[in-house]
Order: sequence, then C-alpha cells, then structure tokens
Amino acid sequence: MHLADLSVQKKEYQVAKFHAQEALEKYKTHGILDPLLHKDILSQLATIHTHTGEVQLASNYYEELIVIGERLTTLSEKAKTFYELAHAYQRQQQFEKASHYATLSISVFNELKDQTQYLSWRQKLILLQQSEANWQQSVESLREIATQYLFLPDQARAGETLTDAASILIDHNELDKAFELIEEASAYLSQQSPAAGKLQRLRADLSFASGHTEQGEKHLRNAIQIFEKYTMLSELRESVLTLCKRLNEGENSTEAFAQLERLDQLINRHLSNRGIAL
Repeated sequence: MHLADLSVQKKEYQVAKFHAQEALEKYKTHGILDPLLHKDILSQLATIHTHTGEVQLASNYYEELIVIGERLTTLSEKAKTFYELAHAYQRQQQFEKASHYATLSISVFNELKDQTQYLSWRQKLILLQQSEANWQQSVESLREIATQYLFLPDQARAGETLTDAASILIDHNELDKAFELIEEASAYLSQQSPAAGKLQRLRADLSFASGHTEQGEKHLRNAIQIFEKYTMLSELRESVLTLCKRLNEGENSTEAFAQLERLDQLINRHLSNRGIAL
C-alpha cells in the first residue's frame, strides 16, 4: 500500500494500480484477518480507478468498501464514499443509483459536526443533483452556502460557491444576475486560484454574449493559463476549443491550429505521466 500511495502522489496511476492490486491479492491469499487494512486497500483502489477514469471498476470497489467498512469508517469517510459512488454512477448514466447514493450521502453529512465539511459536501451534492426542474433552487441553495462560509469566515470557499451559482445562471441565460455573482465572487478569490480560472471562463461567456469578442478572448486566455497551471484538463480542453472556434471565426486559423497542437501535446504528456497511453 505504501508504494501505491507514493505512486498516487506522483500521479503514476497505472503503477499505483499495480501495487494496490498486489496488496489486495496478498491480503486475500495469505488469509489476513485485518478489516481495517482491507478497507484501506479497497479505498485506495477505488480512488486510483477514479483517477484513471475507470468509473465502473471504481464503483465496484466503493460498493465493496461499504459492505466491509460499515462499522470501520468515520462519518466523513462514509459521506465521501456515498458521494463518490453517486458521482461514479452519474458518469455511467445510472441515474437511479446516483440519486440513491446522493440521498445516503445527504443523510450522513447532516450528522457532521464540522461546519466546513458539512457545507463542502452539501455544495457538491447540489451540483451533482441539480436538474432543469430545480435549477433556481440550486442557485439559491448555493448562495445560502456562500453566506454561511462567510460567517466561518472562509472567503475563498464562499467565492468558489458563488462561482458555481453564476455558472448555473449563465447556463439558463440569466446573464445580469450571473454578472452580479461573478463580481461578488471575484472579491473573495485569489486571482490565481483554480476557482479564478472558472471565474475567468464565465467572464468570457458574458463578454461573448454581449458582443465583446476581444474582451471574451482575453478572459479565455486568462482562464487557459490558470487551468494549465493546475492541470485542470477538462476545463483546459473546453476553453481551448472555444478559443479556437473564435479564432477561426476571426480568420486566425494559424493560431487556432497552434493552440490545438499545444493542447494535444500537453494532454498526451500528462496522460503519459499517469501511465495512460493513447
């Protein structure tokens, strides 16, 4: 397990998977009776497979972890396991199971005495469970959480939460309200934090929607710089593709091609470091 942990820290996930699976095999074949060790190995394997995108295997390990770890895990660990299962099943489009585990997670995190943890899990679950039918309630709930963060006080988390709320508003074309939340969130966030990258991405959307293309491209480039700094590949890819679309529309296909080529090299290098060959 120690070797797997070291590999995870270095983001060498295929190597980590090998060591963790070897640990599980030894546990089973040597007749070891240590439920805590078994729980830790399963948790490690679930986390590793989540990192590699093998969400079905990850959910299998989380399910097994629930069975053997019922009396061995803390409330926080239970909330995390239920949330990760909900997220894994959502990614597999098994929405009934995702909703089931999200509900279980809610019931557990309601018992948490740590206010920061409680708010963090609640925020994640709101984003996981939001739908077209209740998006306004999701926004209001996120604003309420942001207010509670400010009372702790935790301005950074408040800013992140308001950013999530602004994103939902933009998705539903509530641009004026989104702008207000973005301005408020900006006051709470470090300008080079991961959340600031998301904020810049939202500013780009607002600029494009109001016809300010040049300003939108500036915000996109700022977002790309931050996403690259923190290796936020999904956000980076989406932002680069949006920028390239805008560049092509402005007949700047040369830079668009250079941006795509650079993105491809960066993603391949990162996945190679994780042990994933394309």
